[in-house]
Amino acid sequence: MDIANRKWNILEQLSLITDEGLLARIQEYIESQIGSDELAKAELEELDAQEAERLRGDVRMYGREEAMRMMREGFKG
Repeated sequence: MDIANRKWNILEQLSLITDEGLLARIQEYIESQIGSDELAKAELEELDAQEAERLRGDVRMYGREEAMRMMREGFKG
């Protein structure tokens, strides 16, 4: 069995599990083997915070042409 088929088989087996406790133990095991996505969560939270700042107008956004002009002239804040 190749790796793609093996993964598919595992996914099919997981989809049949209805015991929340068993699913939690499986998730804990997987995270212990490959690590958790805490860094990814932290990065997503940071991106969300930056997007919220942008939507509130707390940060100044520049278009491509304006940014290129500023780089050529030397950005002065």
